[in-house]
Amino acid sequence: KKTIFLVITAIEGIKKAINLIYVNIRTEYIFNQITNYILNQDNYAEFSKNFNLILNLSND
Repeated sequence: KKTIFLVITAIEGIKKAINLIYVNIRTEYIFNQITNYILNQDNYAEFSKNFNLILNLSND
């Protein structure tokens, strides 16, 4: 496997990263990690309200 670990600590950086990758999220595991461990934190409450994260189920 080719794996890249990216550590982002600034709120704006996390918002930008999620906006870039959210259309490519295809597994429930990654989807749940983002929603449960990032977007459910108090720091991202306002961002979560205005952001509709969906799981990409297409076969593309």
